[in-house]
Amino acid sequence: MIKKRIFRYWFVNILMTLALFIAYRIVIAESEPAGSTWIEKFLFMLDVILNLGFSLFYLLVMIVASLAIFFNQIAKIRNNGYLSSLTFLAVPLVGVLILAVKVSIDVYTHSPNILSTVLTFSILYLLGNTITFLSFRKSMKKLQEATPQP
Repeated sequence: MIKKRIFRYWFVNILMTLALFIAYRIVIAESEPAGSTWIEKFLFMLDVILNLGFSLFYLLVMIVASLAIFFNQIAKIRNNGYLSSLTFLAVPLVGVLILAVKVSIDVYTHSPNILSTVLTFSILYLLGNTITFLSFRKSMKKLQEATPQP
């Protein structure tokens, strides 16, 4: 019963990951070149290729991060709210903090760059994971109340 629920939450996390990946790709596709010279078009194409690389990296990191949810199969982790929250939120939170520092340094020294879009989608992923975690905790509390304690 618990394994099915954990798998279900992992599957929801994967679906959320794929939805954000598709949205990120749409944002990339909707961008337009800044100028009309061949150099500006060439730089725009390089930017699109770089964005595609970041989107694939983003997808892989989120899928790997979602595997930590399976640590909730261990009763000690599942029953501890802090440890359980780490399985959902630790990797995305570290990623968001690293990206936020990098983007803030780049904005301060240069101008906004490609990582600002990745940061936006990473924050959305973190918020989605937070909602999923809260739902998971509520589900686990109901399951514990329904099961008799030895």
